[in-house]
Amino acid sequence: MLFYGRIRVIKMVDTIVIVLLVPLGLLCLIKPFFVLYLSTALMVLKFAPMVDYETTPIIKFGSINIFTTDYLILILFLLLMIFLAKNLIFKRQLLEKLMKSQISRLVLALFVWSIFIGILSYGKGFALQNVLRKIAVESLMFIAILIPTIPDVDVKKERFFQYSVLLGLLLVCFSLWKYLISHEVELTSSGTLRTLLGNTVVIFMLPICYMLFYSRYYRQHPFLCYTILGLLTIGIALTGHRSGVITLAFVILMYCLVNNFKLLNYLWIPTAGITMLLLVVLIASMVRIPPGQTLLGDMVLRTSDTFNLENKSTRERLSKWDYSLKIIQEHPLLGLGRFPVHTNSIDDANQDLKYSFAEFNRANHNMFAEQLANTGVLGLSIMIVFIGGILRQFRKITALDPRYANFLKVYVLSFLLFSQFNTSFTDPLGKIFLFIMLGFLNVQTLKESGTLTAFSS
Repeated sequence: MLFYGRIRVIKMVDTIVIVLLVPLGLLCLIKPFFVLYLSTALMVLKFAPMVDYETTPIIKFGSINIFTTDYLILILFLLLMIFLAKNLIFKRQLLEKLMKSQISRLVLALFVWSIFIGILSYGKGFALQNVLRKIAVESLMFIAILIPTIPDVDVKKERFFQYSVLLGLLLVCFSLWKYLISHEVELTSSGTLRTLLGNTVVIFMLPICYMLFYSRYYRQHPFLCYTILGLLTIGIALTGHRSGVITLAFVILMYCLVNNFKLLNYLWIPTAGITMLLLVVLIASMVRIPPGQTLLGDMVLRTSDTFNLENKSTRERLSKWDYSLKIIQEHPLLGLGRFPVHTNSIDDANQDLKYSFAEFNRANHNMFAEQLANTGVLGLSIMIVFIGGILRQFRKITALDPRYANFLKVYVLSFLLFSQFNTSFTDPLGKIFLFIMLGFLNVQTLKESGTLTAFSS
């Protein structure tokens, strides 16, 4: 009876989300800035207790199902078409100025590369609909080009960053509810508990970087700032991912460096950090801590795993990176020449396909290793050019607003650091948050070059 009641609740929540989603998506066509609120909110709401709307299609056309991510892509596509039609006909010079942006060109080149990989994937056995869906997910990167075209975007950005704090706190509430009340938990490879996927760290990092590096309000209210930071840290702990803690430590260290603290004032931070890590390793080696018993015990176990090369999860990660090197020795130029799809995402009914793509059952958990295995040296080179081009843009945005420049810089760097241990670069959640921030970086570069005024007029 309880099971059927739970099913009814899930269906009810799914229906509410879908009923709200359709009109909000249409509203984005009138107010393009709302697409940022909609896309990020959906990435958070899918972790709400008893929510499973990603498996419920919003719209059906015969055998074609349109899910939430598909709907976001459709809205973004329509916005891009409206912008292109308007500017090609009435303000063609604005489109030309936008394409002079280094970030816009990099995004366009990366998407063309994705289309090429899609063609290779189709030639190696992928169904056409799967190729098109994957390319559609890749197109989420176009949000970085769309954001500068939104009227008065430079004024509206602050509201979005404040909204990101609310999203982070909401995600923490979802996670604590699952951990303490509904017990909707998963097991990590170490047997510890988690209530969120690792990629949610990129959601938490946005409000953390905003409060530490940019927000004047939170600088003036340190108690509120540190309280929220503490709650967001709990959320990171409940992802059960060591890389989240490493990324948080990196952001805090960058905060100390950027704020020009005297050496004696902040030397205690790395010293205390190293001491705590050593204590964790010693405690884990001397005391038997059963996984899944307490949140603190799980944190100790997961942290000690990082420094134990004989640990099961660490050896598994190293073996996946080693597997990428073996692939590249056999196929150096293009690797497997396919999208990074893993067998656990293939329908169980299609066992032949799953057997044929057995090598996909290896999430490399490293953006470079994954590119190397799936697209070879050529694909890795394109990714390095893309990242290098983005990092070079930071030199152009330090003059007008140094704090804002530091905020954008640290978030992007923290995302890249986190992606060395996770699949966030190829995941829709990661793509939305990364390319929204690259969109704001694009705004700033256009602003300092004097082009943004034309877009806002």
